[in-house]
This record gives sequence, C-alpha cells and structure tokens, in this order.
Amino acid sequence: MRAPHPRYPDRLVFIMAGAHSLGTGAACLAAARSTLINQLREKLRTWVLEDKRRTFWALVKGDANPEDYLLDEEKVTIIEVGVYD
Repeated sequence: MRAPHPRYPDRLVFIMAGAHSLGTGAACLAAARSTLINQLREKLRTWVLEDKRRTFWALVKGDANPEDYLLDEEKVTIIEVGVYD
C-alpha cells in the first residue's frame, strides 16, 4: 500500500508485508523494480501512480525458484490492484 504521510504532506508511506518472507520480498520487489512498477502502472487507473496524493494497494505473489528457493523478479506476479477514492 502507498499513501500520503498523515503528518508530512510532502512524504509518502509504504506498507509492504506478506504472510511470510516470500510475500514480503515480492512486495518489496514490486515497489523497487522498474519492470514490476510498470506492470503496476498498467493495471492502475491513469496517473494514479504519478499522483502522490492517491492511495493505492497491490496484491502480489512471489514464487520461489525451485533450484535455490530464492525469489527472482521474474517470479513475482501482480495479481490485483485497487485505489482508495
């Protein structure tokens, strides 16, 4: 979830959490990797990502690599997004 900071209007608050470390890692990758950020942008309504006053959430899924059980960017999927109006 990304939202304006309640006390400091020029700042943002991000809440990135998962039920397990794999989900938290997927949320962090979705907020940091440009390919995943672009996927978020495509799923959100126009200009929501660019408008720092808008609050939105994203449901992401991460699948561990079967060879080393680590999370790769390619294994993160944006499942659903929404905007709080």
